[in-house]
Amino acid sequence: MTHRQMYSIARLVRQTAVRNRMPATVRYWSSAREPPPPNNVLRFVEDYWDIISNYVREPGFFSFSSTTSKLAIRDTAFMQKLLSTVISEDTSSPVKGDLMPSVVVKACCELYEGLDQEEKIKFFEILVRDFGVDRKQTVAASENYLKLASSAKASESQLWRTELALKHSLDPLHSTFFDRVNQLPGGMKFLIDMRADLLQTIGSFKHKQDAIGHLMALDASIKAKLQNWLFGFLKLERITWQSPAVVLEKIGQYEAVHAVKDWQDMKRRVGPRRRVFGFFFNNMPTEPLVFVQVALVDSISTSIQRILTEEDLSIHQDAQKISCATFYSITTQRGLSGINLGNFLIKRVVRDLKKEFPQIKTFATLSPIPGFRGWLRHQVQVNEHIRKELESISTVGSIQEIVDTNDWIHDNAKSSAIKPVLMRLCAEYLLSERRGNFALDPVANFHLRNGACAHQLNWMADTSDKGIAESFSIMVNYNYLLDHIEENNEEYLAKGIITVSNAGNGDDNQWLRERVSDNVRLVAVEN
Repeated sequence: MTHRQMYSIARLVRQTAVRNRMPATVRYWSSAREPPPPNNVLRFVEDYWDIISNYVREPGFFSFSSTTSKLAIRDTAFMQKLLSTVISEDTSSPVKGDLMPSVVVKACCELYEGLDQEEKIKFFEILVRDFGVDRKQTVAASENYLKLASSAKASESQLWRTELALKHSLDPLHSTFFDRVNQLPGGMKFLIDMRADLLQTIGSFKHKQDAIGHLMALDASIKAKLQNWLFGFLKLERITWQSPAVVLEKIGQYEAVHAVKDWQDMKRRVGPRRRVFGFFFNNMPTEPLVFVQVALVDSISTSIQRILTEEDLSIHQDAQKISCATFYSITTQRGLSGINLGNFLIKRVVRDLKKEFPQIKTFATLSPIPGFRGWLRHQVQVNEHIRKELESISTVGSIQEIVDTNDWIHDNAKSSAIKPVLMRLCAEYLLSERRGNFALDPVANFHLRNGACAHQLNWMADTSDKGIAESFSIMVNYNYLLDHIEENNEEYLAKGIITVSNAGNGDDNQWLRERVSDNVRLVAVEN
């Protein structure tokens, strides 16, 4: 709709109001003949909301474009007014008709989607600064509660109402904004994407903790909302070649571990000896929130190239040889980071696979080690022990050549000489390097806190550019030993003790076994 059309509608609304002797409380433009010029677009939008707030119960005229969004975000007073309209709990307000709230909420979402990342930061700041916890209200509610609680005459009903008021005062005002966005069609997806933007912002300020405290509070609020809304309403679905094209397309688009090259690659990943499972939300049937990819094999996989490139056999061909399910990729939408959907998904998938293939006894992963190379680069600068480890193979190449270049990886002689040193250091990184009591590596921490044990390291397991850049091609298996999951989980979460399986394949398992200590225990199993 053009500005001229919107202006005509707004003027007609006002004329109708005047004829019906409604209160003339809104501003209007000096010229009745011409619409406002482009540089007055924001003033026009503000006047538009004034008019419909006073006179219109069922509007639907205005949509924010990229241009008007960018103009609006620059005007803090306008943004405060717009968001106040959404958040206000004044039931006597003229904007509280049946349709009006959803129209204004939708407009806020359209405005947000028209912003770039820097402008979205300003949107977040307005939400936090102007629509956080009302501290004056909280102080007043606290004083009222303390006064009442110390009174011998206070009844239980009075105390209950006062406690409720105190609890309500601690809820940030922007919590109402999230609630109302969630009520819109597509509102859940909007909030997931908004949180992804917020996490990106927090990540960009990670070295300025003082600057992101308020943003982390906003993130905690959205995260809590998403957790409450999602759990109990997730549906597990197997994704196949017969699934809707839009779902397959999103699997390829969202895949964060091993990029999907083309449709042939996708077809292989959902083939007979492969499985892809995802969690979907009731109102988002084509939106995989988290999904896992599984290879059905006869032993624990040690090479991602083999999984991704080998031709898939018929599920009926030597089906009884399938004795292991290898989870080789778990992807969660960025906006759901920190919400423990992956753990829930793995447990559900294990249950389903055991029903389909009762003979499967082993459930393991083939996992990347995304932080290893970056950690080693830093340690070379500050850790004498690690420098000496690398200097022990200086005849092969300098420390800088080993850590910062990849030429040696394609030289069999050099690669064989370097392997034992890097495998030993990788085991140290996974099992000994901690953030608090927990593993520093994020993938290791995820599986260990789910009750898995570290199983074995695999050399040349991911020779893609990404695999070499992250971990010199090394990958690790985590083994979900069903009889030990609960114990492993308790040992890790309560004491920070990592469990290592001794059931690996010879030398490739020794690197982890060598790290057994007070914080690393060995469990004897047969696999």
